Amino acid sequence: MRVIGKRSLVVWLIGLLGCLFLPVCVECGYTGEGNQPLANLEFINVELRQVFHSLAAAGGFNVILDQTVKGTTSTIFKAGITGREAVAVIAGNYGYDYRWLPDSKTVFKTVPKAVFKEVFVGDIRHIKEDNSDRLPADIQLKFIDAAEAVGSLEVVIPKERIKPDSNGHKITVFGNSLEIENAKEIISGIDHEKSNINVEVKVVEVTDTFWKILGIDSTAVHSHMGIYPLATGQLPLLNDQLKVHFLSRQNITLFDNQVGKIFFGDKFGKNYDQTGIESASNEYVDIGTTMNITSWVGEGTKTTLQVKELTQCMSTQNASTQNAPTQNALEPKTVSSNPLPRFCSREVTSIISAEIGTPFILTGMLGRDEFNQMRKIPGKYPVLSELFTTENAFRASPKLNTQVIILITTFFGKNRSLATKQDVLSNNTTRVTSNLAGSYGKGLIVLMGYIIKSNDTITGISSKFRIDRQALVTANHWTHKKVTIKPNSRIWIPVPSERIYPMKPKETLWRIAKRYGITVDLLKDLNNIINIRKVKAGQKIVLPVSTGTIKHPQF
Repeated sequence: MRVIGKRSLVVWLIGLLGCLFLPVCVECGYTGEGNQPLANLEFINVELRQVFHSLAAAGGFNVILDQTVKGTTSTIFKAGITGREAVAVIAGNYGYDYRWLPDSKTVFKTVPKAVFKEVFVGDIRHIKEDNSDRLPADIQLKFIDAAEAVGSLEVVIPKERIKPDSNGHKITVFGNSLEIENAKEIISGIDHEKSNINVEVKVVEVTDTFWKILGIDSTAVHSHMGIYPLATGQLPLLNDQLKVHFLSRQNITLFDNQVGKIFFGDKFGKNYDQTGIESASNEYVDIGTTMNITSWVGEGTKTTLQVKELTQCMSTQNASTQNAPTQNALEPKTVSSNPLPRFCSREVTSIISAEIGTPFILTGMLGRDEFNQMRKIPGKYPVLSELFTTENAFRASPKLNTQVIILITTFFGKNRSLATKQDVLSNNTTRVTSNLAGSYGKGLIVLMGYIIKSNDTITGISSKFRIDRQALVTANHWTHKKVTIKPNSRIWIPVPSERIYPMKPKETLWRIAKRYGITVDLLKDLNNIINIRKVKAGQKIVLPVSTGTIKHPQF
């Protein structure tokens, strides 16, 4: 992973080349968008096209990409680098030309310091400097409204050249052929039936031993605010909760391109009178960690998350510091003999693409030591007090170096399956998805492969699995009114995750059948089991009822 700072030598060299060689960039005499410093920004396994779009959104400019821009990247930009510099770095690292374009060729020829608001990235031979051929193009909308479409297109085309119709069923964009091509690409990526994503967020406290066992440098983690995706081999360690103390948990459900907010903290008044007492008319600031999460569902089981993490904290200042420069605009301007708060903040925007169910770690949350400093300031902290005053082994050992982190896991909601059809195992085993071990609660639907028997009917299959007939039709994409199924062919059964039961050591199908008031033959039929002696501990089987619906607990 590449880390780039504001004064990066790479940026300096690329900027110099931009002045000397035409294929790179028109750099000299530049004024315009993209010159504002960015906050901390990181991309993990993200497509290059989306990276450029994100930079355009953050920097307030437009970006046009030709079809040569492909691939993925993992890059970290430190706070202070500009959007313009970031474009230069990414384009230079991957061998693409780029050029900042003026609004018209007249400005380009006559004004020494032209205003550039649009950047082209790709093969310089595809660039269109002459914007006189901007023509209108209608883009029909099926699932999203015009307002969402306009907001998404602003990274490509300025808002004044995007016209939504009064009914919201289409938009008209004005641009050249490459701009229109980019606009249609963005719309095709978001104009589909909305999928909902469930996001589970856990706040835990860990020691340096936790990072060591995961194979992550604890020194780097303590100094870095951002995301660490976990590999498959690290999941068992996480599931064992090794050296982890659980503090809190929240769950939210998001639809595509929708922002969800999670806040761990309290509101604190920032205005005080001369005696250190909170003013009657006060402004409040969120003290703690705020996360704004946006999701985009891709093809299959892949999704992209954008997590904007903002942590705001306080430390004490006394009268001796009253004339010192304030740290930021949040600080109070009055003084007191009592401890007054000095506000501080840190933030990062992380964008990560990963398979659904892949957990990742988010660092940079408000820590225990920071909260202990805040407690010296008069005030009420109901949420943070509950979060950090829980008795645990870490508090009993003050010498331990601990850190509070956030564990985030995503999984599909009720209208999507966690599985794909390629997740099926061999014919003689239970056909559940390999991702099933990560099922995270009720509402999750899993596709299970089922072999048709000679006497099976669609109605009969729906009845014995106790599922809706239409759900079976939808799962198999049957479009004809009269569906014919053939013996020994495979179909897909949408099974609620609460009906999936993991076999325990020394457990038998006979005991499970007795416990749930069903028969062994039914279990064998539902799970395509031929030899009951080959059912092993840990194997997942499908029940016709929820695992919590126990009739005979003695079994």
